[in-house]
Amino acid sequence: MFRPCQPIDGRRSDRFRPSFCPHEGCPAHTDSGGPYVAKRDGSYRRQCDPLRRVQRFRCGTCGRGFSQRSFATTYRLKRPELLAPVAALLVAGSANRQIARSLGCSHSTVTRMSVRL
Repeated sequence: MFRPCQPIDGRRSDRFRPSFCPHEGCPAHTDSGGPYVAKRDGSYRRQCDPLRRVQRFRCGTCGRGFSQRSFATTYRLKRPELLAPVAALLVAGSANRQIARSLGCSHSTVTRMSVRL
């Protein structure tokens, strides 16, 4: 069963190590062949899941900060609980407007999620 705000990729936050910087302007954004260094830089709690901490990092190359959520499929989604049902209904062959009616959301939300998938 899908639960909102759960990590889809199954990784725990204490074991996550970023392999590149998520900022496009950083030289470490692409794989340069050398080891990438990101320092831990605190954590925060999400409103939808106050029991779980989200680890923050600071890039060793550009010095900009980012969180573990920057690499998640549900990054910047207002309704992350809809991602799995939308994916299942798209695979089943349902139309975007039909999915939106059954889940109680806008058809543009379903369209954006289908592009993300």
